[in-house]
Amino acid sequence: FDVIVLESGKPLFLVDVIPGNAFVVYRQSDSVKLALGKGQWYIAEEDSVYQRADLIVLKKKLYSKYIPSDYRNKIRVIENGLGFSQILSDVNPYLEKSRNAIYVGLHRLDVNTLKIILEKNPHIDFHLVGPCLGTIQGKLLRKKYANFFFHGFLERSSFLPMIKYADLAFFPFRRSESMKWYGLTSKYLHFMYFNLPIVSLS
Repeated sequence: FDVIVLESGKPLFLVDVIPGNAFVVYRQSDSVKLALGKGQWYIAEEDSVYQRADLIVLKKKLYSKYIPSDYRNKIRVIENGLGFSQILSDVNPYLEKSRNAIYVGLHRLDVNTLKIILEKNPHIDFHLVGPCLGTIQGKLLRKKYANFFFHGFLERSSFLPMIKYADLAFFPFRRSESMKWYGLTSKYLHFMYFNLPIVSLS
């Protein structure tokens, strides 16, 4: 390959096997140092990618100051955006007359908060899309709460109609140090595009 794009996270482990003549793009969706982990070895892997990369793509300008100064000339900022298929299904995926709340994303959720939400709102069906819970945890919650639906990973063509026809979006996130580095993700933009109210923690 003439061009190789590395995403932040596990793809960093491949940096040492990339051919020396390849043009390398490092697309940092989440900083290892700020969000993904504090392990010194893991951080060192990202530092080696900064050195090897020919282009570093960041999702927000504020992250530029956390890139070592020797490599800032490689930076290009491309803000998170959103995209839609030209043809979006007009079929409502939910049961008739049901009320539905949806969460789509990667962020780990606060399970205790989620349980309270489920218990206090039995008239609303809550749908989670993405690896925001463990598979076993999702199955246990589904077994206990009839209004809980854990869909795991879905293609865009599947979850966009779910957002379009939902009544609200919710985000019971787990408070952590790394959460302060997550800004306005593309999923929020999807919610806003379809005029969904977004309910989260204060």
